Amino acid sequence: MINDSLTLNMKHMTRTINADGFLSHCTKILHSIMGISVAMLLFGCQANEPALSETTTPATVAGSATTVVERTIPVWFQTGGVVTTDHRVTVSSRLSGYIRKLNIHEGQSVHKDDLLFRIDPVDVKQVLAQAQADAGNALADKRRFGALLIAQAVTQQQYDTVALRYTVAQSRVKQARNQLHYTDVRAPLDGVVVSKLLHNGDLASPGQAVLVVENPRQLLVETHVAESHITRLHEGDSAQLQFAASDLPVKATIDHIIEDNRPTSHQFVVKLSLPDHANVRPGMFAHIRFHQGERQALMIPRSAVVYRNGLTGVYVVDAHALLHYRLIRLGEVYGEQVEASTGLAAGEHLMSAITPELHSGLRLVESNHE
Repeated sequence: MINDSLTLNMKHMTRTINADGFLSHCTKILHSIMGISVAMLLFGCQANEPALSETTTPATVAGSATTVVERTIPVWFQTGGVVTTDHRVTVSSRLSGYIRKLNIHEGQSVHKDDLLFRIDPVDVKQVLAQAQADAGNALADKRRFGALLIAQAVTQQQYDTVALRYTVAQSRVKQARNQLHYTDVRAPLDGVVVSKLLHNGDLASPGQAVLVVENPRQLLVETHVAESHITRLHEGDSAQLQFAASDLPVKATIDHIIEDNRPTSHQFVVKLSLPDHANVRPGMFAHIRFHQGERQALMIPRSAVVYRNGLTGVYVVDAHALLHYRLIRLGEVYGEQVEASTGLAAGEHLMSAITPELHSGLRLVESNHE
């Protein structure tokens, strides 16, 4: 009884498995038929539409191509500096008195020995008059004691004391006369008045600054350089300067390298001399570039660069003379050449000149590789 029941169950399971296998087999056949149908449909569509790559001719553009080349370029360290003068004089008075005839204004050019201002000579004249009176009395005493010495009425020592008093009085007269010459203050050099600190009627004291005069022909640029770069700089080395007032670079020479007097600054003061023909003035800001070595770089003409929406790119010419727009990143500019930092490889060809009608897909004709 048990065996008959097991036999019936096994037959039922076999029928179920056979039914499931048949359905799975039918599903596979249906999928195959659908795939073949879709393939035949696509083949028919492609047979009716010609291939674009074989029958479409790209539009052409006339022009020339240039080659991306690898060149050795200098490495620069850049910083900023200010133009100052190497010869600045603070003009002051050697006397105490009121300032007179100070008609100089800031920015005015002066020549050496020009009268800048005058100190009121009233006090000096009084000193001179007193010194002359004392010298006159001393001279009279000397003559009187000389006669007494001849008559042996005084000793030689007494006469020498009176004679010495006369000598001192003469020296004071000479000193007062020299002080009178100091009332006229003159320009110590050819230059420009850059600062006027006192005016007519002000009381000047000895050593107090009244004017500041600079020589505009002896100019230099002063900058600060960090200690990480100072070991590569030496006195006599050249540097390139760029000023906002001029598009042309100016060549300067390192004159002095001075340690900063602040121990925590870790910087050095570098002074560079300017050539005589440099059209600059004190106070101008300068972009300074120090030569630090050399490196290899990919260079392309500046005329080949496309500036679009704040991005830079070029049109690359492939082996079939087709143009492809490619974004690149630019580096240093050297005259008419510019460094391509990223996006290009040496030996690639580019459109050498950019025109508004250029776009990707054009074919370049009559290409001349530069």
